[in-house]
Amino acid sequence: VFIDLGWGQGIYSAGKQMGRQWTLVAFGWKSSDDGLLNKRVEMWDKMKKWLQEGGSIPDDPVLCADLTGVEYRVGENGANMGKVYLESKEMMRNRGLASPNKGDALALTFAFPVKSRGARVMDRLRNFAQPYDVLKGNFEFNAVKWNPFAANLN
Repeated sequence: VFIDLGWGQGIYSAGKQMGRQWTLVAFGWKSSDDGLLNKRVEMWDKMKKWLQEGGSIPDDPVLCADLTGVEYRVGENGANMGKVYLESKEMMRNRGLASPNKGDALALTFAFPVKSRGARVMDRLRNFAQPYDVLKGNFEFNAVKWNPFAANLN
């Protein structure tokens, strides 16, 4: 579970007390994509691509308004030159729009790659299934293939 560092610290603390392993995410963190200004636009970009590839969301008018209300811009000077960013919530308020809370919540699900529980279990099983060579004492597999029809049977 990814939680907004700006507003979710109380929820994070409660989850930690319950033994949950949740991750705080700051929307202002540096993006892993040099063409994007920060983590917020990176998450929204991944969400947009997921939706374009057939991702499904509920028929929720508030979520729909959130996803279509935010505008992107390209930095025109300084360190932001050429970087894509999303308009601030203050800019949205000036245009008469509410903060895109549901849109940001959905975007948070794209903060970092996540494997399904089944994929994580399979990864662990693959790690345990490595062949073991008793003579070498390591995890390399050095089986010799014997061909009884080969010309040289030494």
